[in-house]
Amino acid sequence: MAGRVAVERTHICDVVGCKDAWQILRNRSCLSRGTAVNLCGVLQTRSEMIDIKGTKLFLIKLECGINIIVKKSTCLRWHDEIQIGHEHVYTKLIPTSLQKGGNHQHELYAVDEGSKMYIRHDVDFAIISAEEWLQKHSKPSFRNTEFKNIPAPIENLDLFSYKGTVTQVLDVSFRIYELDNAVRLFMSQCPPAAPRPRVGDELLIHNAHHQLNTKHAKLLLHCCALSSIQISSKRERLEDSTDVPSITLQKTLYASLLSQSQVENLCEIKLMLNQQFPQPRLSDRMFLHLMKTEPSIGSMFISNSRNVLDEFLTCLHHCPLTRRETLPEFGFVCIKDLLQVPWDSDFIPSSMKPPTSDWHHGVKRFGSQACV
Repeated sequence: MAGRVAVERTHICDVVGCKDAWQILRNRSCLSRGTAVNLCGVLQTRSEMIDIKGTKLFLIKLECGINIIVKKSTCLRWHDEIQIGHEHVYTKLIPTSLQKGGNHQHELYAVDEGSKMYIRHDVDFAIISAEEWLQKHSKPSFRNTEFKNIPAPIENLDLFSYKGTVTQVLDVSFRIYELDNAVRLFMSQCPPAAPRPRVGDELLIHNAHHQLNTKHAKLLLHCCALSSIQISSKRERLEDSTDVPSITLQKTLYASLLSQSQVENLCEIKLMLNQQFPQPRLSDRMFLHLMKTEPSIGSMFISNSRNVLDEFLTCLHHCPLTRRETLPEFGFVCIKDLLQVPWDSDFIPSSMKPPTSDWHHGVKRFGSQACV
């Protein structure tokens, strides 16, 4: 009987933990250009896949304020391989900074050609301190100097994780879902490339903002740049050709600076339109028209200056969802005017117009109820 062939384990030298990786970032002026770092840390969260002018990337957040930007095509597969709450080893990371398009300069690590990711228990490695690492890898002129020792930031994310089954898709363009008939999930602030759940899918949601809605007696989960959505169990189904979101509406919502209450109020308006206009394309088009004609709503989309990278990378998390701004109550009045709009309006395609005038009387009744 042939003996087993021993598999040689990978051994990685000069690995630093997150606290020491932070010190290296703060002393990166002592390093030669292209000096790479091997580090080990517990994954706090990772962003969804982000597309910036055709470049795909995602962000990783570890302990002690350590962020990694991943945009090398050979490393994008890490997105589905790393696990939140688990420890991983990352090799050949470049200490750098990022500010392009943002309000602040962020110090972080970037993957490079040859960077690899391992699960902690699959490799052997030796941990060294930041001081040892800097003495070994800094420029010769800095090796006998005293390096900066700046405490790493402590960031406890006061966010919520939940696992549940999709029981209803309330709106595909706004990306509103109901889980376990008890939780309402808002994904409008997630990148358009985020997973598209269907009824029956089991979701694992990490780092969502949460609150209890007294009106619906439901737990509300709002996703932001720090949130991660995973479909842990996907139900077998055929693609539903009618379940197609409005890309324009999705991108507009994603780029907006809406607060939680604004998102919820706009969703209520959209769900009212869905009841009256069963065809999703028409309902979406009505809402886009509402944005153009109703100042109280349209004003929230004038300055689409959301910076998702800033939102993810800023220590002590703050995002538009945490703002306290609300939608004025009179915003609902405009629904009556919209629901009574003449059917010869340009923004209503002829293929979507009803065959009889009976429908219009129902619109007026619904419009009067909307203003109560």
